[in-house]
Amino acid sequence: MDGVPYAFCEAVCAILLKNLFPTVGELSGHYGDLVRRTYPNMANYVVSVEDGVEKPEYLRYVSTNLKLHTPEE
Repeated sequence: MDGVPYAFCEAVCAILLKNLFPTVGELSGHYGDLVRRTYPNMANYVVSVEDGVEKPEYLRYVSTNLKLHTPEE
């Protein structure tokens, strides 16, 4: 796997399901390195609109489920 281009490794990791990231992080080479650097920082931006009114948004980190409601957190 170490002979696979880095861009390909990055693309594969980008499409993996979030629950596979910890397992893939155990791999050696490019895949493992990429996941170990990326997974702790992955976050979803969550916002909803109800009756035309935007609800408070937040970031939710995938690895910890931590929710950040303000930029200062």
